[in-house]
Amino acid sequence: PSKTSFVIVMISEAMALYETERLLSGLYQHEIPFSNIIVNQIFPESIDCKFCQSRRNMQLKNLKEIRYLYEDDFNLIEVPLFDTEIRGYEQLKKLGKYLFQ
Repeated sequence: PSKTSFVIVMISEAMALYETERLLSGLYQHEIPFSNIIVNQIFPESIDCKFCQSRRNMQLKNLKEIRYLYEDDFNLIEVPLFDTEIRGYEQLKKLGKYLFQ
């Protein structure tokens, strides 16, 4: 293609948010184009696991901050945590539904 763009992939955790801020600074500094930020592995709402619910609550807090910082300026894509590894055509189609909606 005649034009390429960097795609940022992060998780919804405080350290990842800090690392993304540093990455964005470097991309701006070197004039590398980007417009997409993917937030990966978000826990689903209906979880019966106490640990998982605790992680989800933490993610939601960070996701609120991520949305505040990036939602207006970037294409922000939220991808859930899948119960299986993404391997093979069918799993890629499943992932693609989130990436290309």
